[in-house]
Amino acid sequence: LVFVNYGHYDIGISGVFLSMNCIAVVLSQARAEKFVSRHGKERALLTASAIWCFATVFSVLAVVFAPGTSMGIVFVCLYAIVFGFGETLVSPSVQPLIVDHAPKSCLGFCSSAVNTMYSLGTMVGPALTLGLISQSDCTGIWFAIFPMLIVAALGALFLSKGTKRCEGDVVQS
Repeated sequence: LVFVNYGHYDIGISGVFLSMNCIAVVLSQARAEKFVSRHGKERALLTASAIWCFATVFSVLAVVFAPGTSMGIVFVCLYAIVFGFGETLVSPSVQPLIVDHAPKSCLGFCSSAVNTMYSLGTMVGPALTLGLISQSDCTGIWFAIFPMLIVAALGALFLSKGTKRCEGDVVQS
């Protein structure tokens, strides 16, 4: 909707975006698994946050600097592809991090809480996004996205530096 409403792209751009994103996710899954196994789940989440910040630059370029042009379509495709790379790093990281860091006595509760957040995100995300893009300009959506990415990166950084593992239970350092 952002690309259609503010970038002056045809509605078909959403199909192009989803296709490019899907291709990127499928083609990068094996490499993402290798990255996670080599560098760890915390580093994968930090990297995903950085990738998503970088990807968001392409969406800004598509809407603000090249709206409705062929170059803008290239930026939309780059956004979809780069964002997909970040997605593949998150998937194999979140649930294993819960297993690594949650005390065994409340592992089920912690896993359920994270899954609830994902479910709420599918409801709240569109409502928030529609509210932001209905403004007279689309800058609000980026002001909302970047702080969320920073919070995600700080959370991953906290996990990687603030705890030590001891047989799956968290022991404060």
